[in-house]
Amino acid sequence: MKRSVVRLSILGSLVGLSIATPAHADERQEARRHFRRGMELVVEGQLDAGIEELRAAYEILPHPNVLYNIARAYAENGRYPEAIEYFEEYLASGPQDAVEVRGFIAALRERESSRRPAAADGASGSTSPATPTPVPDGTATDSTPGTGGATAVVPSGVTSEDATALRETAGRLDALAAVLGSPELIDRANRLRALAAALEASPAAPAGGGTSPTGVGSSGGDQAAASGGDTVVSGGDDAGSTEGGDGAPEPGGTGAGLDLGESQSGVYEEQFVSATRSAVDPLDAPNSTTIITRQDIRLTGITQIGELLRRVAGVQVMTTGPTETNVGMRGFNQRMSPRVLLLVNGRSTYIDPLGITLYQQNAASVEDIERIEVVRGPASALYGANGFSGIVNVITRTPGAEPGTEATVSVGNAGQLRAYLGVNGRAGRDGRLGYRISTSVDRSNRFSMPYGPDRVDAHLPDSVDPTIAGEGVRVFANLDYNINRNVRAFVEGGSTYMNQTTIAATGIFRDIYPIGSLSYAVAGVQSNWGGLRFFWNNFDVSADQYGDRPFRLSTQWNTYDLEGTFAHGFDTGSVHHDVVAGVGYRRKFVTWTIFDRDFDEDHFQVFLQDSVRLTDRITLVGGVRMDKHPLLDKPVFSPRGALVARIGERQALRASASTAFRTMTFLESYLYTFQPTPVSAVSAGGLGSFETTQRRGAPAMQPEDILSAEIGYQNSENERFTFDVAAYFNRVQNIIGFTLDTNPFTLAELQNPELQGLAAFRTETNQFVYGTAGFTNSSARTLVGGAEVVARVYPVDGLDLWANYSFNIAYREGLDGALARYDAAPTHQVNAGVQFRRDLSSDLGLDVALDVHYQTSTAFEEQVVGVSALEVRSFDLDALYMINGRVGVRLLDDHLSLGVVGYNIGGLWNPGVRQHPLTQQLDARVLGTVGYRF
Repeated sequence: MKRSVVRLSILGSLVGLSIATPAHADERQEARRHFRRGMELVVEGQLDAGIEELRAAYEILPHPNVLYNIARAYAENGRYPEAIEYFEEYLASGPQDAVEVRGFIAALRERESSRRPAAADGASGSTSPATPTPVPDGTATDSTPGTGGATAVVPSGVTSEDATALRETAGRLDALAAVLGSPELIDRANRLRALAAALEASPAAPAGGGTSPTGVGSSGGDQAAASGGDTVVSGGDDAGSTEGGDGAPEPGGTGAGLDLGESQSGVYEEQFVSATRSAVDPLDAPNSTTIITRQDIRLTGITQIGELLRRVAGVQVMTTGPTETNVGMRGFNQRMSPRVLLLVNGRSTYIDPLGITLYQQNAASVEDIERIEVVRGPASALYGANGFSGIVNVITRTPGAEPGTEATVSVGNAGQLRAYLGVNGRAGRDGRLGYRISTSVDRSNRFSMPYGPDRVDAHLPDSVDPTIAGEGVRVFANLDYNINRNVRAFVEGGSTYMNQTTIAATGIFRDIYPIGSLSYAVAGVQSNWGGLRFFWNNFDVSADQYGDRPFRLSTQWNTYDLEGTFAHGFDTGSVHHDVVAGVGYRRKFVTWTIFDRDFDEDHFQVFLQDSVRLTDRITLVGGVRMDKHPLLDKPVFSPRGALVARIGERQALRASASTAFRTMTFLESYLYTFQPTPVSAVSAGGLGSFETTQRRGAPAMQPEDILSAEIGYQNSENERFTFDVAAYFNRVQNIIGFTLDTNPFTLAELQNPELQGLAAFRTETNQFVYGTAGFTNSSARTLVGGAEVVARVYPVDGLDLWANYSFNIAYREGLDGALARYDAAPTHQVNAGVQFRRDLSSDLGLDVALDVHYQTSTAFEEQVVGVSALEVRSFDLDALYMINGRVGVRLLDDHLSLGVVGYNIGGLWNPGVRQHPLTQQLDARVLGTVGYRF
């Protein structure tokens, strides 16, 4: 009892510390506030104050485009040395507009050198603002109607081209004013139009060749700073547009104005790419979406992708062991869950033979991740098979964006050991080649043993330590080459070698030890009109079971995928279209010891989506995809339609309807093995659907399909509060499962040559095979309804509170129309947490994060070997909760970090919790971490 009180006191102290004082929690929110204010000040002409705000934004969350904006502001202020310094720092990030920026620097250097002789004695190289050019005789004034009464002063020696530039700048200010809601910017734009009109009316304006009064830009210091080149990362599929300088001055030229690009205020604005395959504001996404940021990942200290998803509403995370996490969405919760598609930079990681995703075995470590985008709801309209109830897209950090080296070492209880090393940088001409290379090693012990030490009859795989849950090494590399400002090439690859790991498997196979590698390679080219991408996935393992009987197997799987995409926007009258289209081919090849021969499949797909912006507030999204599967008689079509309505500047309503499907895995199609029965001398042939159709004439199996409808509302009007609510209904048919009924052989079938090798006495096992069992489509429909509420609050700078609630209820409909509850997913689920980050001094910072997860009871139907036959039993699990937390400090200007991570802290006083009745009991884990950034 005393220990429990102490533990609760420590936990309470952490919570109290987390809410005691202001800090820096959600860095993006804080940086965005400073950036927006800085942009407003710069546009208003308060350059020094604006620069300070931009610097503050960069200090909170570095972004190369902020450097560009600071450089531009200095240039507008005539402080050329500072402008050059920041432009050069911006160039170090390898932007796509590097050529233009180098031209800006050359022109700035020339202007700085040309004004030095005129400086006062000893003032050469001064960084003070340039003296304004005196207004010469003959200056004209004008007050132009329609400009709000603005009066323009027209200097002589200007050009008509200056007037055009001023009008363009005024238009840009209008656009920025609409984003920021600033009447001051509107007034500024009107003044520029007045000046443009006066220039055109003035007889003193020559045809060309003049310079603007400031000598830096035609806007005379009014044009907002541009954002520089910024490519929106879309997971290797689609790149967003790049904004940078519109025209580079001739190096060494004289009198040329510096056209430094358009105003842009959205450097820190969230962009979501996975819902539409193009960068959009999350408010405009047609699905329910969640972004797990790099900051979320770092502050939690969690090193496993699957565990990070536990914080997402509507997502069911099932941890079956330290090295395996299964993820379901909106009611589909099971071991080896096949209905959520995991992408890494847009590449499918789905392991086709088994129909599983190994979330913990990705080559990219969590330190390599920029963000994780989660789409809740069917996504087959864009991603095809297995985007059934949602997708998870892991987007890695941009190669070369943050040059440096990072190293981390972690040690904890239960044999936990982890080490990470990552190198990021730029190379090549103009720094066009960005690279990121990393490696990590991991090791941890099991949560619990499947059998006690007295079970000497349990089969143990050869060369395996049963206490180890997993150990292995991973290597990851990502290269990005900017061919020009609109075209980039990329290469990515990685491999995870599993010296041993554990998988809870499915059916009666509960504890599989695979040993081998999971590898991939990607190459492609991307432009602002689309791209071409190829990837290869490989799974090469051997495995055995720790349990009642051996289950030795080996498999070699290869998938080759080629996809071409088109992505561009255009207008038809007043309506804007963002079209994404693609065509692809995928070849799968598997050799597996539980098949009687090797199998390969050829898949084809084509998709089209159009996001139609009918008005500034109404967007209609429509799309369809066609997939051709070699085992299906006809193509599968997956349509989707959605309507998104902005009911405020930062509020949106959405309504959508979509379909999705899951096709048969290689296991479900081509299985050819023998299943145990309660009678030791008798076994049943286990056949996949293709084998059953070929050998016994059974009807071909159909893909699972889902019809889903959703309505939702989002509100982020207040920068210190965001809110999202959604309600959905799913109708699911043709669920694929293993039949329990063994179909005995008839006398005629015993003479069938197709069954000669199956319907026989097997001398190697001394068993008679009396029939077959296999996979089949369930005749019952599943109806699922639910709702999700998500909120995040930033009450003060540095404090981030978040919470979400999910309600889910599912029924199975029998042939007689009767409905029965299906409780594999919890009815109620709550996730909540707090993040806290405070700089105690210039060299010391404190981080605290605490997450709490709760779910109500569940019931799982699992296949077991019964008294007389294989049968399904229902296993109930009580409600459970999980507490994860981290306390860390940052030293040496954030270069050194120390942290302590607690996983399932509640296991200290509530041990033995399971998330599935047939898997390991979760225990508490503590991990100490030391990291250094060079």
